[in-house]
Amino acid sequence: ETQEITSDQIEKMQNIMFEEVKKNNWKTGDFFMVFRSAIAGAKITPPILESLMILGKEKSLDRLDLALGKLSRS
Repeated sequence: ETQEITSDQIEKMQNIMFEEVKKNNWKTGDFFMVFRSAIAGAKITPPILESLMILGKEKSLDRLDLALGKLSRS
């Protein structure tokens, strides 16, 4: 069973991501390009936060874990 991600959760996640981007002095576009690649596997995708809702919590987290694993090996 896929756990859905609600629009409220998406809004909260988006706020947290923007806070982290600002706190770490990252470029917003660069951050979201990496995030988009991790979630969708491509640089050009439908709106990424909507993609999270479609994928659901489990698949989204699995894809982020996979991306983090690849980063830690490089």
